[in-house]
Amino acid sequence: MRTPLALLAFLCFVTPAQAGDGSAASAVDTGRHIYGTGLRANGQPIRAVVQGDVAVPAASAACISCHRRSGLGTVEGRSRSAALTGPLLFAPRVGGVPRPAYDPALLHRALTTGVAANGQPLDALMPRYTLDSAESEALAAYLRTLGADAVPGLTPTELTIATVIADDAPAPAREAMEKVLARFVATKNGGSRHEVARASFSNRHPWGERGDRAYRRWRLLTWRLHGAPQGWPAQLAQYQAADPVFAVVGGAAGRDWPVVHDFCESARLPCLLPLTDLPPEPRPGAEAGFYSLYFNAGVRLEARVTARAITAAADTPPDARVVVVHDDSAQGRAAWTALLAAWPAGRPAPQERLVVQGRHGDPHDWQRLLGEARPDVLVAWVDRPQLQGLLSAATLPFLPMRVYTAEAFTDLGTVDVATVLRERLRHVYPWRVPRNPAGQFPRERAWLNQQGLQGLDPRLAGRALFAAHVFGEGVASLRNAFSQDYLMEDLEHMLDGSDMTTLLPRTNLAPGQRFLSRGAHVLALAPRPGDPYTTPTWLEPQ
Repeated sequence: MRTPLALLAFLCFVTPAQAGDGSAASAVDTGRHIYGTGLRANGQPIRAVVQGDVAVPAASAACISCHRRSGLGTVEGRSRSAALTGPLLFAPRVGGVPRPAYDPALLHRALTTGVAANGQPLDALMPRYTLDSAESEALAAYLRTLGADAVPGLTPTELTIATVIADDAPAPAREAMEKVLARFVATKNGGSRHEVARASFSNRHPWGERGDRAYRRWRLLTWRLHGAPQGWPAQLAQYQAADPVFAVVGGAAGRDWPVVHDFCESARLPCLLPLTDLPPEPRPGAEAGFYSLYFNAGVRLEARVTARAITAAADTPPDARVVVVHDDSAQGRAAWTALLAAWPAGRPAPQERLVVQGRHGDPHDWQRLLGEARPDVLVAWVDRPQLQGLLSAATLPFLPMRVYTAEAFTDLGTVDVATVLRERLRHVYPWRVPRNPAGQFPRERAWLNQQGLQGLDPRLAGRALFAAHVFGEGVASLRNAFSQDYLMEDLEHMLDGSDMTTLLPRTNLAPGQRFLSRGAHVLALAPRPGDPYTTPTWLEPQ
């Protein structure tokens, strides 16, 4: 579901608190407040009209709604909002339609009467505001700051990025992320030796549609995090201070990734598609942050889809006894909490049972649990040894009508499922469903095979590759207007409905949204092992 542009002022723009008439705030802070909210310093809405006499709400009329956080504008239908960054706005325009440089007086005239610096009328969709000269000057002071700061990690020929690897991240994730990114960067740089010359020629060529591509050699750093997560913010800050980077690409820090997320948000550092099943839980009505992009909501998404699958199943009675088995890990607790929050009122609440993480799943333990709990529906969010103990059991004293598992806890392809349970099992799977296991993620597998990286976990390596690919395409489309805010805004458009990957069945992204995928498949097993899954059903949480 798309987020209206009018809500961006509240979803992805942080403004300082304003008190009284705002006299204590600097001009820049006052201008930032006006730009982001459409409100005066005292909190009163600024009146605005479009199309001559159509009043618009303050949030819709806020500059950020169209010109975005970066100030570089956006496209909505056939309308394109102009760039408002200081270096562009307060300098004369030479190319295109010439115009004088704006100054506070000309900006005030444009904002209040719709007359541009060159005397031409602005588009009728550009609001006309009831601003006084002091407010226009404050807005001008803020606009001068947009695009004025030096861009970290950037030189005329080089772009520096980092990936974050924690010591306690799962070894397959660490290996996949490091090897894939290193090979991707080496391959990209090896093919970029003539890009400067190609860019110069393309700019001269009448059909040089790639003339705006941003050419830089990449430099990849690995930020290693040691010790307890409480010490990671200081380590991350030290890395960025010593050798600044433009963005964090991928990364692996396991369940404690939210610590890295918080650092990236505070440092205004793009942080793209890390390997984590526990991204931060967003606030109600908002996404997970402006600078962070995730594949999906991880275990919380799979839990919510599980809740919907159980309660929507036609063959599951409304009074079914549902028992959820999980370990006392951060993943297990997060999934349990998410399922309870998504559970519909009026139905019997699920019951919780805890198991020991990492313990070999003894079939006798499962027999005892099922005999005591007697669930109609069993949700088994456990690791592979535990799940194997359940699903390989040839005889059980009590068989639930349905057993639900989830990919974030166990790759079902690594577990042998007893025939008696195959038809009862449903597996929640957030990735594209392969016709056969060998054909999973064909685009990513082809690259890995070409690069001699077949020994990596294909799911983790494919995600690492997509993170690098996304960053590369995003940077290339910046048209040399290097801005970390603009990168995130551009990705919102680039990745909505993207076919850049075979990892996901579909991608959905819009302004203010930071999860590429919002649903998961519920898979039924084929009668015989080795056959493709049958009747995959795509569900999104309600």
